[in-house]
Amino acid sequence: MRNRALLIATCIFLTGAAGLPETVIAQDSPAPIIIIDYSHGQDQNVQGRYYHDPNFFGNLSEMGYEVVIATGGLNSSLLEPAKCMILGSIYGEDNGFDEQEFNAIQEWFQQGGKFIWVAYDSDYSDDPEGCHFINTNMSTVLESIGSKVYGEDAHIADDIMSCGATYRAIANTTSDDPFVARVVEGVDQVLMHGATMLYGSNSSTPSRYESPVLLETVTIPSVHNILFYSPTAYVEDWNPPPPILYEQAQTGSFVAATIQVNVGIDGDNVIVVSGGAPYGSYCPMYADSYYDVPLTGSRFVLQLVEFGMSYPPPTIEPVLLIIGGVAVTAVAVVVLLLDRKRVQA
Repeated sequence: MRNRALLIATCIFLTGAAGLPETVIAQDSPAPIIIIDYSHGQDQNVQGRYYHDPNFFGNLSEMGYEVVIATGGLNSSLLEPAKCMILGSIYGEDNGFDEQEFNAIQEWFQQGGKFIWVAYDSDYSDDPEGCHFINTNMSTVLESIGSKVYGEDAHIADDIMSCGATYRAIANTTSDDPFVARVVEGVDQVLMHGATMLYGSNSSTPSRYESPVLLETVTIPSVHNILFYSPTAYVEDWNPPPPILYEQAQTGSFVAATIQVNVGIDGDNVIVVSGGAPYGSYCPMYADSYYDVPLTGSRFVLQLVEFGMSYPPPTIEPVLLIIGGVAVTAVAVVVLLLDRKRVQA
C-alpha cells in the first residue's frame, strides 16, 4: 500500500504544470480508504505538494490506510467506499464545488461512520472574489453536514511566533483536554501558513451565521479545541466581507483546529476543521520545518487522522456485559459455598 501511495504522489510531482493524473479509485480495498481532494485547485501552490504531500500520503499508507487521490471531482461512486475525506483549501473562484458535489458529500456523510477534515485558508488575495470563494465552499460543506465550527473571513499574522514572515504563523499551544491527549501528544509547533482562525455556531441548527460564538470562551457540546495560535497572533482583514466575530488588529491565542464528535443520527461521525490545510497549499500544516524553524506538523496531522479514523472506539456489546456479569456472579457463589463447607467441616 505504501508503494501505491508513493507512486500516486510521484505522479503528481512529475506531471507538474501539465496537470494531475486521473482520479484513482480503490477497488475492493480491505484497508480503510482516505480520499484526498486534488480536484479544486489544491495543486496550484506547488511547494506543498512537491515537498510534503508525498511523505504525508506515504505515511498514511504505512499506517494501514488506502490513499485515493481525487483529481476529477467528487461523486457518490468515488465516496461510497471511503471512511474519510480530507478537503484542502480551495484556490480560485473557478475551482469551487458544484451542486452535485455538495450533494454527494452530504449523502456520503449521512451514511454514518465517516470522518471528514475541512481546511480553510485566509482571506488574503489579490483577487477578492477568488479568495472569498474558498471560505464559501468550505462553509457550505460544513453547514450541510451539521458542523458547529467555521473559518473566519480573516487572516492570522504573527510577528514573533512565525517562520520568517508574519503570514507564516505558528500554532504553538495545544489543548489540555484529556479527550484529545493522544492527538496533541508531542506537538509543540504547527505551521499555519496564510491561515485563519475558527469560530463556533451555538445554534440548534448550525450555520455560519447563526448564534456565532468565540470558541476561546464558549464551550459547545461535542466540540473540542485542539490547537491554538500564540498569544502574539493578530487579525488582519484584507478583503470584504468583514469577519463574523473578530476585529482588525485584535490579538490573542485564537483557535486553529477543532474536533467535533458524535455527529449525525447515530452519533458516529467526526468533523475536523482547521484554519490551514494539512496538505497542498504553499506549505501545509504537515511540514516538520520551514525556514529553519523546527515544527511538529506531521506528528499532529497523523495523530489527528488516526483519532478520526478510530472514533468512536470499540465498545463491549451489552450481551457480553450480561454474560460476563453472570459468570462473575457464578464464581462468587461457588467460592462462597466452598468457604461455607470449609467452615462447617
